[in-house]
Amino acid sequence: MPEIIGRSAALRAALDLAKRFAKTPAPVLLLGETGTGKELMAQWVHHHSGRVGAFVAVGCPNLSEDLIESELFGHRRGAFTGAAADRVGLVEQAHGGTLFLDEIGDLPFGVQSKLLRFLQEGTIRRLGENADRRVEVRVVAATWRDLTKMVAERKFRSDLYQRLAWGIVELPPLRERGRDIEILARHFLKTSLQLGGPRKGLSRDASTVLVSHDWPGNVRELQRTLYQAAVQTRGPRVSGRLLSEVLGTAVAETFNGDVSVAILARLDRGACSARELAEHLMLSRSQLQRQLVALISSSVVEKIGRGNQQRYRRAVKGQLSALTSDQRHALVLRVIAQEGRVTRARLAREAGISGRTATRVLHEMVCEGSITRDGRGGRMQGYSLGPASGRIGLPGSPRSKSGATSATIAR
Repeated sequence: MPEIIGRSAALRAALDLAKRFAKTPAPVLLLGETGTGKELMAQWVHHHSGRVGAFVAVGCPNLSEDLIESELFGHRRGAFTGAAADRVGLVEQAHGGTLFLDEIGDLPFGVQSKLLRFLQEGTIRRLGENADRRVEVRVVAATWRDLTKMVAERKFRSDLYQRLAWGIVELPPLRERGRDIEILARHFLKTSLQLGGPRKGLSRDASTVLVSHDWPGNVRELQRTLYQAAVQTRGPRVSGRLLSEVLGTAVAETFNGDVSVAILARLDRGACSARELAEHLMLSRSQLQRQLVALISSSVVEKIGRGNQQRYRRAVKGQLSALTSDQRHALVLRVIAQEGRVTRARLAREAGISGRTATRVLHEMVCEGSITRDGRGGRMQGYSLGPASGRIGLPGSPRSKSGATSATIAR
């Protein structure tokens, strides 16, 4: 069985869809960038189809337009100059199995009609013969091109596209497969002996370089890069610095800058836990913590929450720090009005401030009498309205008849 390595959700979804189509006799069209493993996926479809015939791969760009019909459908001896013997075509060789048409978008327009006839009728005719031969073949086609655009530009037959596109499976590019990059990298280093290279491991600092690269050549580029790095490294493990040199100066600059660049880029998308950061950046927890401590001490990153709920985010001035004293009180009262009580953690999340700042604001309001502790202790300590809460509001804000504020602050 073909080995497709990876655990990402995008890859698993593509495999699941391909397996469903494999159980049917319908043609399958594989779409994806160059190097995403379309031929391997085609072999995977063939394996799960249960077909006992051969898997025959045809590289459409490699077929000569003059001889493509003979290559696909075969010929009789003497059918043309140089035809010294009968020849069985590639389609017929795949009888009872799977015919894989790689880069179908590069198939000459004139030959597309002949392929369409085979797909419609299930028969072929060798060059030089008058009788048709019935062939039972499962067709899997693949391309990196946009066939719908080619159809609109009349570079690809619309009827052929409709015949091929019964089951469409799109393979995700490597840059969208997350931790699969490191999983594949370690696999390629372990199996580099098969290509004549030394077997090596992967250093922890190499993870940053791997996730920083866009991998335009996808899995094929990753395999080539790891092979080159394995041959060049002198130690037992491939380092991040060596990987950056193999990939080019742009990656080297990113790597030499700091892991903090990657951390801040992730935090720009929203707050997350240390575990999520470590998994996304493929860093060890100790390496990540050293970077976080430096970023927190520089007031670039801040912690939110405590214990298992602790998360990290880009340091920003909290809403409360930019408000007047009355506006701070109004924000606290809004939370109490919505939920009946407020805790330090709830206020910190609401305002985007640290727990220490939230404690200071709540203590100030308790001293003023606007709120009071509700009797619970520890982490569950909450606060509810106090006797003076009716006098708290935004400057100039309207009040209800009972004197309570009706002002709110937009988050």
